Amino acid sequence: MTCGVILLAAGRSTRFGSDKREARIKGMPLLLYTVQQYTALSCPILVVINQSLSQNTVSELEKTSQLLVMPEPSDNPTVYGMADSLAAAIKRVSMLGWNASLIGLGDMPFVQPETLKQLHNGLQSCSAVVPVYNGQWGHPVGFRQHYFSELAKLNGDRGGRSVLESARPMQYEVNDSGVVSDIDTPEQLHSLLNKTN
Repeated sequence: MTCGVILLAAGRSTRFGSDKREARIKGMPLLLYTVQQYTALSCPILVVINQSLSQNTVSELEKTSQLLVMPEPSDNPTVYGMADSLAAAIKRVSMLGWNASLIGLGDMPFVQPETLKQLHNGLQSCSAVVPVYNGQWGHPVGFRQHYFSELAKLNGDRGGRSVLESARPMQYEVNDSGVVSDIDTPEQLHSLLNKTN
């Protein structure tokens, strides 16, 4: 069974003030650091980006991942949003013959490898999985192929939450705040870096 990883990283970073995917964590771009966490799974990785990512980062990503380049995101998320990226990625991995996928966010670099392995292993027997930290659902989430057709129909600002809820996923309680720690501002990044050092 092929269970890969989709990482969504085609957003605008408007609240960060600059391209947060290029912000530095331990000397490397944030997005590369996130991808590196997932390479411990030794499975295919598809990273969804837009055309504004720097060529240096693109070249580094290509060493470990396949890339899906989306149009530049719209100011109006109902016209083009994260759900469109997810739907496009699901269509791509369906063509690649994947049987299941973890779906993570490029701006969540501090999910622990042990958590990723637990969720990845869970997809071997469960149709959907989600990590739970202090009662809160986090990322990455995972789906078996059964749900791909529904995910491929998503668009605009309607994310995959509704599909996940209807799937009644296996919930994995984790002691890993990284599953709920996305980065929207430089201050958030600085705070999270201080906690992990």
